[in-house]
Amino acid sequence: MVKVHKTKEEALLRVGMANKDDYCKIFNFAVEWVKLQFKVFSANDFKKAYLEKHEPPIQPNVYGSVFNNLAKEGLIFRHGAINSKTPESKGCLIRTWISREYKQKQQQNASYKSSLKLEL
Repeated sequence: MVKVHKTKEEALLRVGMANKDDYCKIFNFAVEWVKLQFKVFSANDFKKAYLEKHEPPIQPNVYGSVFNNLAKEGLIFRHGAINSKTPESKGCLIRTWISREYKQKQQQNASYKSSLKLEL
């Protein structure tokens, strides 16, 4: 009998646990990679960067689990959505993200601009 996943969270947890080695490698790479992103990015951008330096994971679903946990831990934040440019996705909508560091920099820039007092 096939067990049905009750929630998205449970499904993502199972994917991460079933592919622990791949998940750990990808998550550790992701934590460092997102810190350097001072622009909007998507999962496709991340996958491309990861695959330039590492072998692909056995189960590609592990990327979803990684992104879910990055968002849970406040390392990335949703920014919007774009159409995917990869041929296998056929132009479906994917989320765009910003890093915590980029968000903080933008907030500092905004607060600095609002505190300026211009004299005429």
